[in-house]
Amino acid sequence: MDRPLDIQQLITNSPLTEEEKRSLLAVSVQLYPNLLNFLTIMLKRSSLPLVGELLVQDILDSQDLVQRVEKGDTDGIIDFFQNALSGGDYNSGEYAVPALLDVIKVAARKKITFPGPVTESLKIFRILCFRYLSKEQQVQLLQTDLLYFLARGDPLSELKRLFFPEQAAGGSWTQPYQNALLNNQEQLGKQPLLLDGKKIEPTLKNWLSDFIASSQPSIAAGSTYDAVKYMSTASNAARLTKGEQNILFEIFKVYNWLKFPLITEDEVQAYNTRYYRYLDSVVLGQPITPMIAPSDNPALSFRPTDSVSPQRSSASSINMRDVLNRQGQGGGVVFDNETNVQVEEIGQRLEAERQQKQSDIDKKLADLKKRR
Repeated sequence: MDRPLDIQQLITNSPLTEEEKRSLLAVSVQLYPNLLNFLTIMLKRSSLPLVGELLVQDILDSQDLVQRVEKGDTDGIIDFFQNALSGGDYNSGEYAVPALLDVIKVAARKKITFPGPVTESLKIFRILCFRYLSKEQQVQLLQTDLLYFLARGDPLSELKRLFFPEQAAGGSWTQPYQNALLNNQEQLGKQPLLLDGKKIEPTLKNWLSDFIASSQPSIAAGSTYDAVKYMSTASNAARLTKGEQNILFEIFKVYNWLKFPLITEDEVQAYNTRYYRYLDSVVLGQPITPMIAPSDNPALSFRPTDSVSPQRSSASSINMRDVLNRQGQGGGVVFDNETNVQVEEIGQRLEAERQQKQSDIDKKLADLKKRR
């Protein structure tokens, strides 16, 4: 592989030390595409002199990892991305994203099959670093792995955080994400949907089509009224289990927000606090409360047995080591294959969280009565 002239010039003209320049010039000859692009961007940053030594080491470690994967060696992948989340030099995982993308690309090209724990590690890392992915990669994740995202993270809050500095773009900024949901072929439910008298597959795309046909745009903005109404009255939704209904309601909330996006600085700050506390728990292996906070307006949250009820949203705390050491993971999982998400398990957890939230509310009410 020839070293691009522009990267050679960037390295030579950079304010790095001579030793750092020599190291980068040597490795740039064979850098994988995403790592090369990342290095190009970093060399143009004004902060380069402050992070030069760390950048060189990050590039060398990342390149070494991808090279080993290309040879079929998957040892060290879990530790690399675990350390990237905890290492300050990797900026809470951001600087390891190029390695993630190159690992995925190499694995697909070489038809490399990862053991189950490695696959899970890569997927968790991609969820935790959603904000650092390119928009194209974010859109792809929402179109192919939304159910997994709901199980392991908070897609709505991540989208809100990304949208905050882009509010002037309005709906045009959210359109690609809307399209991702509207073309998602993941299936929710075991029975076909009935649309216009025809039976069709219960894909998220078809669920959203049915929902949109029944909603009223004039009252959809800024509320979940249409989603609550659909979940309470639609015959298709009635055939889902309670767990599946909870998941579908979360998806409707994401779609409704993308149609009518609105975010405040306070929301962003509150979510960032939860996110970094959540990230610390993953790195340290300590259990914490779920990353997704209770709805700001519990009256608009859906419970299958009632039309309106307090509801906690859809993420569980992640202890990466616990997840990866889970028994029964099995091997032979190809990363690019569709995520085998246990939908019923997610739904049961959602319902358990809702019940716990309701129990907490009941206890507070009982305490208030005693004080009177």
